[in-house]
Amino acid sequence: HTSFPQSHPSLIIIGTIVNGTLIYAMLDTGATTSLISQTELDLITHPPIQQIQTTAVLGDGKTKIIVNGAVELTITINDIATIITALIVDSLGANLILGMDWCKSNNV
Repeated sequence: HTSFPQSHPSLIIIGTIVNGTLIYAMLDTGATTSLISQTELDLITHPPIQQIQTTAVLGDGKTKIIVNGAVELTITINDIATIITALIVDSLGANLILGMDWCKSNNV
């Protein structure tokens, strides 16, 4: 009889090049849209921010966070460049979250 340790869900963190800058992104299949923290966005070159006023609802279905705008980003992984529009938020559990919008558009 062999016993295996119980597996725990783990975060999927991948190194990406975002507009020429290395950023570690979290792949989150529970997120409908991709998000970037304002702090991280301030460190990279990016096109003009699209002004939108909305809120995003977190995975608990209750917590709302204010969205400061949207920005188009070029995400490069393993020399494959993809483009997303990420929502900009003040604080985030990761520098960049790649959500289902990115997964679906890139057949991940």
